[in-house]
Amino acid sequence: MSAPARRMAEPAHSPGFPAPRPGRRQVDRPAHPPARPRTSAPPRRRRRARRAPHPVFLVLAAVVITALVAAAVSLSAMLVQASFRVAELETRVAELADRGALLTTEAAELSSPARIARWADGRGMVTPDEVVALTIPAESRG
Repeated sequence: MSAPARRMAEPAHSPGFPAPRPGRRQVDRPAHPPARPRTSAPPRRRRRARRAPHPVFLVLAAVVITALVAAAVSLSAMLVQASFRVAELETRVAELADRGALLTTEAAELSSPARIARWADGRGMVTPDEVVALTIPAESRG
C-alpha cells in the first residue's frame, strides 16, 4: 500500500502582480513596475494622418455602384412590364373562358334531339316506320 500524497506549499508572489497560473513557466518579474519620469504635461498622442483613397479605387467604386443602380432600375422596370403583361393575359383568359362556356352551351342547344327533330320536320323529313340494318360481308383473303 502506498502513502498518501503530500501537499506542496504554494509559491509566494508579489502583491502587485497576479498569481502565476499552474503549468506555465515562471518568469522572474520585478517587485514593482519601473517608474516613469515625471513631466509637467501629459504625453501627446500622435494621430495618424488619414490618406485619401487612390483615384483608381474611386473610379472603380463609382463604376460598380453605377452598374448596380442601373441593374436595379432596369430590373424594376422589367418587373413592372411583366406585371402589366400578366394582368393583360389574366383578362384575356377570363374572356376566353366566358366565350368557351357560351360556345359549349350553344353546342349543347344545337345538338339536342328535340331541335334536330324540329329542323327535320321543317324540311319535310319523316321518321321511318321500320329500320333495317344491313351487314356487309367481310372480304375473303385468298
